[in-house]
Amino acid sequence: MVPWNRRELWIGTSQQKFSRIKNLLAENGVPHDVNVRSTSWSGGRGFGGRSAGMMRMGEDAAQVNTYYNLCT
Repeated sequence: MVPWNRRELWIGTSQQKFSRIKNLLAENGVPHDVNVRSTSWSGGRGFGGRSAGMMRMGEDAAQVNTYYNLCT
């Protein structure tokens, strides 16, 4: 599957919904790809828009990642 042929099927922050969609696609034989991006870590060059202190103060860890379900 080449990246430029993929279409975004669903994008969100719910890991449960992401998993449900991913499993439905797999069960029905639909070719798909997935991607998870963290909004709390910028690859070692700081913390993006969120500091470590904000994470410790009770930020919902489930809302930190953005999940992508992609298909052709």
